[in-house]
Amino acid sequence: MTNLQLLLTIGIPSLLVLANMAIGTWAIKDLRTEILQRLDRVDADLRTFYSITGKLEGRLDTLEKR
Repeated sequence: MTNLQLLLTIGIPSLLVLANMAIGTWAIKDLRTEILQRLDRVDADLRTFYSITGKLEGRLDTLEKR
């Protein structure tokens, strides 16, 4: 087996596997960032919801006392 054949049979597939792993790692980092941003947005929405709900409950309590 010549060096060129060895390079073609082992080197190129190995290089492609490493490149694929690197691309996958970058994609996972981007996905993680996007998921964290969405979770932060959901958390902010829930805080707003519970704040409004608390205000409405307070107003209902005030009306019930009247």
